[in-house]
Amino acid sequence: MTQFEFVLVAISIVMALGVSRLLDVVGPALRRDRRSWIHVGWVVQKFFNHVLWWWSLWLGRESRWNLPLYLFGFGGPGVLYLQAPALATPSEDAPMSWQQRFFEIRVPFFVGNIVLVAITLVAQAAVGGFSAVIPPVLLLGLLAIVGLATTDIRVHAVIVILALTVQAVGLGGALLVTPAP
Repeated sequence: MTQFEFVLVAISIVMALGVSRLLDVVGPALRRDRRSWIHVGWVVQKFFNHVLWWWSLWLGRESRWNLPLYLFGFGGPGVLYLQAPALATPSEDAPMSWQQRFFEIRVPFFVGNIVLVAITLVAQAAVGGFSAVIPPVLLLGLLAIVGLATTDIRVHAVIVILALTVQAVGLGGALLVTPAP
């Protein structure tokens, strides 16, 4: 087993736990009497965020892994893992309104998004590749700042739609053309 495979397995476990929490909330979040499309949009975006983050780890296959890099490698997956339970309370404790729940966790959620942007930018600077990722990441950071600053439900509806679009088109497009080894 190479160093990269060893690191990837450990990080993948953390990411799988985050995805598991997101999948736990899909059923309760889609219940007609409590559904909030803003909340559902963020659950989908965070799931996609996990997938793209995991896929982007391939960029580290040539890196010389040491303890500081290993710990830094857990930064993004760690934040994603912490964001998942914020969006996904256990079904028996599910709030009466997912919209109300989202606005209760809005500040730590968007701070987490800003931290993810910072980690991504530092990682891009360290790796030196994929400059195509930087504009969509900066746009996601701007959306997080706006989300942090407002409680207007219409603005949040626009933010989640833009975040999903930026992540799918901008980041997804950039990461799907991963260079061959």
